[in-house]
Amino acid sequence: MPVEFKPKDSFPPVTGFLPGGKFQLPAGHWTDDTALALCISYSLIKLRTLNLTDILRRFQSWYETGENSSTGKAVGVGQQTLQALSYFSVTGNPPQLSVKPALGNGSLMRLAPVVLAYASKPDLLEEACAQSSLCTHPDEACLEGCVLFGKLIHLALLGYSKADIFTWLFKHINDLQFSDLTQCLRKLEKPLPRSVINARGYFPQSLQAALWAFQTTDSFAEGALLAVNLGEDADTVGAIYGQLAGAYYSIREIPSEWIENLAKSAEIRTVANQLYEVATEKISE
Repeated sequence: MPVEFKPKDSFPPVTGFLPGGKFQLPAGHWTDDTALALCISYSLIKLRTLNLTDILRRFQSWYETGENSSTGKAVGVGQQTLQALSYFSVTGNPPQLSVKPALGNGSLMRLAPVVLAYASKPDLLEEACAQSSLCTHPDEACLEGCVLFGKLIHLALLGYSKADIFTWLFKHINDLQFSDLTQCLRKLEKPLPRSVINARGYFPQSLQAALWAFQTTDSFAEGALLAVNLGEDADTVGAIYGQLAGAYYSIREIPSEWIENLAKSAEIRTVANQLYEVATEKISE
């Protein structure tokens, strides 16, 4: 991601795939967001259920050997993910649920495979979204954020309009326990100027930024470019946006050149089709 870690408006506007950035990636290659989403996807495809131990083993293989990366090496591991992998390597167990908020955005960025796999099992979806965060972001605030965002992706998959998606969101904001998330999302009820949108790694702000990009644009590409041109944690804000926007617009609305020039594009499309097959089967509880 060429503009990750760069302050907003400190770089020429991104208009498509570019090489470079902190990790000097070729154009069309990706960081930990997509790699960890693939790890979760392959686990769901193999086991037909959410298994945190299997997912963490795959995360570990990504970190140690570059499995499911775009370059053969792990790129962009976050601190909370690294801490969780260290804990897992010692104990063999996922991290324990914590009431102390750490508030990273790393479990939001990889949520879509879980929603896809459980799309036809709404009675299991909420718990699956929460459990998926436990792998690396086990605090209650992050779990709550994943449950909320998973519901939004699910509504988009069901064909809800943008107006109806945001109506649902604003109706349920007051149900949230984490006040910072409530405050960030409540601000979306009125038009927000770009100048107040923050794309750093704090998950309420990352989710706000991604939802703002989705709310204020009319195409997948326009929203994606709006999201990544915020800079800072651009790859993750872009990934959060892309999950919701992809569910809403579908692959037909993604620019063909982006699909063609994406690293491992054919593999990712195959994985998406296999997740659809999981969704239409009887998934284990």
